[in-house]
Amino acid sequence: MSRRAQFVSSLALALCALAAPAAAQVPNRLGYTGYLSDDSGPVTAEVEVSVSVFSSPFPVEGESAVWTETHPDVEVTDGAFTLAIGSRTSMPTNLFDNTDVYLELIVDGERMSPRAAIASVPFALRAGIAAQARTLIGFDPTTVQRAIDVSCAPGSFVTAISATGTATCEAARGGVTAVTAGRGLTRTALEGAVDLAVDFTVAQQRVVGTCTAGQFATSIGADGTLTCAPATNIDLSTIQARIDDVCPDGQAMFGVTSDGTPQCRAFQRQIGTTSCPNGISSIDATGSITCSTVTGGTPVTAGFGLTLAGDQFSVNPTVMQRRFVANCPFGIQSVSEDGTVTCAANSSTSYTFGFGLRNVAGTISVNDTLIQARVIAACEYGISSINANGTASCALNNDTDTNTTYSAGSGITMTGTVFSADLNYVQRRVGGNCPNGIASIGMDGAVACVSAAALPPRATQCLDSSYFMYGIDSLGNAMCRPIADFLTP
Repeated sequence: MSRRAQFVSSLALALCALAAPAAAQVPNRLGYTGYLSDDSGPVTAEVEVSVSVFSSPFPVEGESAVWTETHPDVEVTDGAFTLAIGSRTSMPTNLFDNTDVYLELIVDGERMSPRAAIASVPFALRAGIAAQARTLIGFDPTTVQRAIDVSCAPGSFVTAISATGTATCEAARGGVTAVTAGRGLTRTALEGAVDLAVDFTVAQQRVVGTCTAGQFATSIGADGTLTCAPATNIDLSTIQARIDDVCPDGQAMFGVTSDGTPQCRAFQRQIGTTSCPNGISSIDATGSITCSTVTGGTPVTAGFGLTLAGDQFSVNPTVMQRRFVANCPFGIQSVSEDGTVTCAANSSTSYTFGFGLRNVAGTISVNDTLIQARVIAACEYGISSINANGTASCALNNDTDTNTTYSAGSGITMTGTVFSADLNYVQRRVGGNCPNGIASIGMDGAVACVSAAALPPRATQCLDSSYFMYGIDSLGNAMCRPIADFLTP
């Protein structure tokens, strides 16, 4: 019976760093809450749980865990259980130095999948080392910047800071003449005190919220709120299939269909550095520039993938896909115009293995203790035994019989110690090709053919379909009778 473990917390996938005051020692352990079920539903039992940290999101042949520990007696009640990770085996302070680490559980010897990415909260364990910075323990004073206490006059700015903490002020050179808010920003004024802010009608607000056990996020609002629904209410036909293809060279992905097929379109390569006194007349797909030879203010237009507002060219986001970066263990469900990626949820599908199959650490193979491997052997005196891997042991010629008397049975003759087929009893193999039929077959297998002259005359046919043929006379004439004679009661 297969088991499945679900992570209860969404942001850090059920991992939360235990809180501690900033000045105190940071606890070297992580709180974990999970949900365990099998084919019959939630589990209530005492289980052994092994916890390991890996640098890969998926099992890789020959890999080793970065860190591991085992909890031998974990109480599971109605599927719910908790762990204090790090309570049995101390976690090294550099465990979370890598940018990507993943947590794997093994419950009673059965590996739970997929591995869970450890989010930013556990990396607070590194704050324990930062406590030493209060007293500079272990630091060379010559490598530490002294405190800076400086105030430059109005119109001046700090241009340099020495190792002793002395700052150099200089008058500002030039000034800001214009502030332009690009895509994703808003501007409050044209001059004076200009404030730039994020335009949340374009940019996505930080996502805040969690879904309870057994639920999954179905949508994310513009304000960052999550909408959750039970897994049974999710229409799998609306889940984006995993993308398993790439765009050809010279093309970029601007969308993905529901079956995971990338939608590709040619993109503009990096434009080379060229000086055109009279302006640029064209830019090809390879980035090569053709300078204009016409003077006098020739108008310039925006080509495919560009927009022109005044004298400013911009990329057209309705045509060109923004760069997106995502790590989705179960595939990408959708990619929006602004590059936001929605990951596909885990369907939590479980599989069982029938007779003759086995699952070892996620690898499915034939159980050779039940299924015989293909046998390949050539043994002159027969096979004495066959092994599970298909190798065979040949029988030896142990015929030491010197006193048994043999005799020839039906169809066999015996001359001395040589047995042969009795050709007076057994027919030799027949060979021959007779277009008109075989007249006879000799004991030696020779065939005598029927001559064309010996064939009866070719039979004629009945008058029409109301007659049927019931015989042919010696001259080849058809012997016919009306069909109606056989239909009369």
